[in-house]
Amino acid sequence: MEKLKYKISSRATILLGRESVSKVESALIELIKNSYDADASVCYLLFDIQNDSIYLIDNGIGMTKKVIEDNWMMIGTDNKKKEYISTKKRIKSGEKGIGRFALDRLGGVCELFTRNSDESSVIRWKTKNQKQAGRCR
Repeated sequence: MEKLKYKISSRATILLGRESVSKVESALIELIKNSYDADASVCYLLFDIQNDSIYLIDNGIGMTKKVIEDNWMMIGTDNKKKEYISTKKRIKSGEKGIGRFALDRLGGVCELFTRNSDESSVIRWKTKNQKQAGRCR
């Protein structure tokens, strides 16, 4: 029998995000947990009311393009079940693979800038609205 792959629409990811992360406070906690899991020792959360923006800045290990593709953009990834201890010996708090959907609760535009020591340049991941998948440059 031929193997079939699941398909998911961009709209379904919005619904999953909004159902999985029901409050703004929960969304922020999910993103801060990502900083913790990335071994950040500093995590700044800035609310820019004049520009209707939220900034989360940390000094975590950063992501490679492969991590973004295989983990950040993968719905329900179980990578933290397999690799549940961080480099700094922290027990990782994320577990359901839904942290990225916290963004859908916070707004329709996101820009993520990340740099991992394994890559020489900064990666920019951007989504302009909730109907598009993220794009790396």
